[in-house]
Amino acid sequence: MTAKARKAVCGVLTILVLALYACRAAEESPAEKLKALATHSGRPIDARLTGFDWPAARLQRATHASLLDPARLELAGAASTVIQSQLNDPSARARHESGAAYLLIDRDRDAIDALESAVRQSPNNAAYWSDLGAARYTLAVTEKRPHELPQALADTDHALRLDPKLNDALFNRALIIEALGISEAARRAWQRYAAADPSSHWSAEAMRHLGDLRVVTTRDEFQNRLATASRALPDTAPLVALARNYPQEARTWSEGPLLAKWADAFHKGDAKTATETLTIVRTLGTALTEFNHVQSVADIVATIDHANPADTRTLADAHAIYRDGRILYSQRRIADAQKKLQEARALFARTRSPMTLITDYYLANCLYDSNRVAESARALDEVAARVDPKRYPGLTAEIKWERTLAYSSAGDWEAAIRTATKSRNIFDSLGEIENRGEMDMLLATHLDLISQPAAAWTARVAAIKVLGRAGSINRIRTSLTTSIQAQVEEGNFEAALSLAAIAVDDLRHGRQPTAMCVAESSRAQALAKLGYMDAAVRSIDSARQMAQTIPDPAFQRRTLADMDVAEAAVRRSTPSTSLRLLDSAIAFYRSSGVTAWLPKAYLERGRTLVAAKNDVGALADFDTALREIDLERSSITDRDLRSMFYDAERGLASEKTALLLRHGETARAFEFCDATRARSVYEHLDNRPRTEAFHAAAERLPPRPQEGTALLEYALLEDSVLIFYAAPSHTGVVRASASPAILRTAIERCNDLLRRRSPIQTVQQQLAVLYQILIKPVAAQIAGADRLIVVPDRQIHEVPFAALYDVVRHHYIVDDYTVSLAPRATLITRSVPHHALTPALVVSDPHGGDESALPNAMQEANAVAAMYDPATLLMAERATRARFIAAAQHSGMIHYAGHADSSSTDPFGSLHLAPDGYGRTGDLDANEIASLNLSRAELVILAACGTMRGELQHVEGMPSIARAFLAAGARNVIGTLWEVDDDAVVPLFQRIHSELHNGFDPAAALRIAQAALAHDQNVRLSHPSTWAPVEILAYVDEQQPGGLVRSK
Repeated sequence: MTAKARKAVCGVLTILVLALYACRAAEESPAEKLKALATHSGRPIDARLTGFDWPAARLQRATHASLLDPARLELAGAASTVIQSQLNDPSARARHESGAAYLLIDRDRDAIDALESAVRQSPNNAAYWSDLGAARYTLAVTEKRPHELPQALADTDHALRLDPKLNDALFNRALIIEALGISEAARRAWQRYAAADPSSHWSAEAMRHLGDLRVVTTRDEFQNRLATASRALPDTAPLVALARNYPQEARTWSEGPLLAKWADAFHKGDAKTATETLTIVRTLGTALTEFNHVQSVADIVATIDHANPADTRTLADAHAIYRDGRILYSQRRIADAQKKLQEARALFARTRSPMTLITDYYLANCLYDSNRVAESARALDEVAARVDPKRYPGLTAEIKWERTLAYSSAGDWEAAIRTATKSRNIFDSLGEIENRGEMDMLLATHLDLISQPAAAWTARVAAIKVLGRAGSINRIRTSLTTSIQAQVEEGNFEAALSLAAIAVDDLRHGRQPTAMCVAESSRAQALAKLGYMDAAVRSIDSARQMAQTIPDPAFQRRTLADMDVAEAAVRRSTPSTSLRLLDSAIAFYRSSGVTAWLPKAYLERGRTLVAAKNDVGALADFDTALREIDLERSSITDRDLRSMFYDAERGLASEKTALLLRHGETARAFEFCDATRARSVYEHLDNRPRTEAFHAAAERLPPRPQEGTALLEYALLEDSVLIFYAAPSHTGVVRASASPAILRTAIERCNDLLRRRSPIQTVQQQLAVLYQILIKPVAAQIAGADRLIVVPDRQIHEVPFAALYDVVRHHYIVDDYTVSLAPRATLITRSVPHHALTPALVVSDPHGGDESALPNAMQEANAVAAMYDPATLLMAERATRARFIAAAQHSGMIHYAGHADSSSTDPFGSLHLAPDGYGRTGDLDANEIASLNLSRAELVILAACGTMRGELQHVEGMPSIARAFLAAGARNVIGTLWEVDDDAVVPLFQRIHSELHNGFDPAAALRIAQAALAHDQNVRLSHPSTWAPVEILAYVDEQQPGGLVRSK
C-alpha cells in the first residue's frame, strides 16, 4: 500500500473513530458527561465523590479568580445541565446525581437536601451515604460549621457498614476525623485507607495527610528546649527565651516538677544539681514577671532563697510531698492525693511559701472530686480571697476554672459560662495556650449541657486543635465522652455511635477507665434508642466492669451514679431494676449537690413509672424534673440560651402531655403544651420575672378565639401527632396516627417537590398527604371558621399551610381560610395596641458598591414606597446597617427586599445590609434584630429567602429571622420558608401592599394575594412553589388596623 493510500485509510479510520466517539458522547447522560469532564477540571472539594476521579488535589472553591477559570466554568455548566435535567425526576438516582452536581458548584446545602432525599428512598445504597457524608463535611469546613461533622461521620460510617470496601467512604472518614482534630484516630483512619488502596493517587494524598499530622508536641518541644537551655548555663538567655515562648510550661513546670527536682537533689546532698535547678526556676520566674507579670514562680523561689537551713529542709520536704500528691491526683486517687497535699500544705504554711495558696487550690479540687461540691466552692472562694490576682493571675484563672465546675454541678449555668470565659481570657492574656484550650473544652461541655450544639462544637474543635498540639491526648479523649452524650440527648443516635467508636478505641489505648465508663454508657443509650438492646446491655456490662478499676472510691461512686441513669434507660422493660438504679442515682445527686443531673434522672424515673403503670408517680417525677430545669434556667439571663434550655430534656414536654391525655385531662395538657412554646419571647415581651416557675407562666387554656376564628396547636408525640383545637364554642384534641418520622418524610418530600417546581399534579398529591395528616382530622371541628391560627411544633414549622390541598373539593387551604402562624396560643389573647402602617421603611437590594444588584429592585421599591406617606426609601449602598436600625425603630411598616442567610440547621440567620464602612459587614443577625425596639411596627415584610426558616428541633419553637422581629415587638411578620425567585414573588408582595391599601389586615391581605396567584392564568405564578412559602407570623387574633395608607 502506498503512503498516499495509507494516509487515506488513516483518515477514514480517524473519521470513523470520531464518529463513534460522537455517537457515544451523544448517548452519555448529563451525569456521565459531568463525571468525564471532572477528570480534566480543577478539583473543587477535598472530599471524594463516588464515580469522580480527579487526577490531583488541586482545590478550587468559588473564589473571584477561580470563577473565571475556563475549566471551572465548563464544569459548572455541566453540573447545571445535570440539575436542570433532573428537575422533574424525584427518583433516588436523580437526586443523587443532582446532589453531586450541587456540591461541585458550591451549593452545599442544596447538595445535602438532594442526597438526603436519595438515601431516604434508597437507604441501602452505600454510595449515596458516602456522598452525603462528603457534602456535610464540605459544608462544615467551608462555612465553619463543625457541628455538622459528627453527622458527616455517621453518614460515612453508614456507608461503610453497607460496603466496608468502599474507598470513597474510607477516604472521607479519615478527612472528617482529621477535621474534628482527633489526631490519633485520624492517623489510624489514614493508615486504614492506605492499606485498602496502596497504589492510587488517592493513597499518595492519604500519605501526605499522615505526614502532616503532628507528632512532636508543644510539651515535647518545651522539654527538649529546657534541656538545651539548662546545658547553656550560666548563659540564661535561652531560659529567658523559653519562658517567653512557653509561658504556661515555664510556670507549671517551675511550680511542680522543677522544684521537686530541686527537693530531691537537696535530700540527696547533690548541691550542684540543687543549685542549678534553683537557678533555672529563678531565671524562668524572673522572665515570667517581666513578660506577663506572673510573679508566683519568682515569689516561690524567693521564699527558698531567704529561708534559714531548717526552713530550707522543710521546703524541700514540702515540694517533694506536693509532687507526690499531684501525681496521685493525676491518677485520680483522690483520697490518697488529699492526704499528701494536706501534709505538704502544713509544711508550706510553716514557711509562709506562696505554695500554700497553690496547695489549697488543689485541696479544694479534691473536695470537688470527692463529691463535696458545696465545700469545694466555699474552699475555692476562700483561696480566691487570699490571692492577689495581679501578682498571681495564673492561679486566679485556675481557681475560676475549678469554680466553674462547682457552678455547673449546681446548675448555675450563666455563672459557669461567665466564670469559664473569664478564666479563658486570663489564660489567653498570659499566653498560656493549652490552658486556654482547656477552658474552651470546658465551655464546649457546658454549651452541650444547655443545648447549644453549634457553639459547643465550634469551641470543641478549636480546643482539640490546641490541645492536640500541646500533647494533651488524654484530655481530648475525655472530651469526646461529653460530645457523645450530647448527641444522644439531641436524638442523633448514629452520630453518637460513630463518636463512641472513636472514643472507646482511643480511650482503650489511653487506659482511662472513668472516661471509658462514660463513653460505653452513652453508647448503650444510643444503641437502646435504635433498638439494639443486646448490644446496649453488652455496653453497660462493659462499663460496669471498667468501673471496678477506678482507683478512688468517691470518683467511682460518681461514675456509678451516672451509669445508673444510663443503665436504667436500657433496662426500662424491667421496672424494678430500673427504679432501684434511679433511686440510688437521685439520692447521690441530692446528697452531693450535683443537682444539674437531676432533671435527666427524674425524667428517666418517670418513664420507668409509666412502664410500671404508675402514672401518678410518673407525673410527679415529670413535674419535679420540670421544676429542676426551671431552677437551672432561672440562672440564665441571655435570651437565646434561655430559649433553647428546655431542649436539654426535649422528650419531657411531650411525655408529660401524653400522660395527661391518657387520663383525659385535655385542658391541662393543652395548657402545659402551650406553656412550653415561645416562652422566652413571651417573657421578653411581658417583662416577666426570670425566676418565675414553669407552671406559673401558663395562662388558662384553651383560649377562646373570636367569632369566625379557629386555633390549631400541634404537638409531636413519639408515635403520633396531637392536634389541639379551639373555636369560639368548643375545644378539644384529636390524635393523628402518623409518627414524627412519617410526618417528617412527608414534609421533606413535599417541600422538595415545591422547591424544584415539580409538575403541579405531583405537588398537589403530596400537599394532599399533609392535608390528610394535619387538617382532615379536625376539619369538622373547625368548620364554619374562615380564619385559622396555627401553632406548629418542631418540623411542622416547615409546612406551607396555605397550600395544603383537599383533593375531594380541589381546594387549597387558602381558598377557605385566612391562615396565620402564632408562636404560642396564649399570645392570641394579648392586648396589643394597633399602630398605623406609617411611617414606612422600604429597603431594597442592600449591597456594597462592588456587588451585583437584584433585577427590577428599584422599580419595585419605588412602587411600594409610593403607597405610603411618609416613607423612607433605602436602596443599594445607602441601605446600611446603621440607617436600617435607626429608621426601623420608628416605622409602622417595614418592607425588606434583599438577601438573607438562614438554614434549618442554624438558629441565627441574618439580613444582609450594606456595610457601614470601617471594614465591617452589614449583616444584622437574629439576635441583634430581637434586641431592637420595634413596638411601633404593625407589619414587617421580609421579601427575602428563608426568613421563616430555622432549626426545627427546639421545644420552644423554631428560631428564625421572622421570629426575631416578633421578639423585637413587631405585631405581624410576613416571610418565606425557603429560597424564592425574585421575579416570581414580586407580584405577590405588590398585591399584599395593594390589599393593605384597600384596608385589609396583613393576614387577609396575604390570603387575597395568595389566592389570586393560585388561580392565575400564568402557570408559573399559579404553581404553589411561587406563593406557598410565604407565611405570616403574628401575635394575636387580628383585627383591622386603622390609618394604614394614603390613597394615590
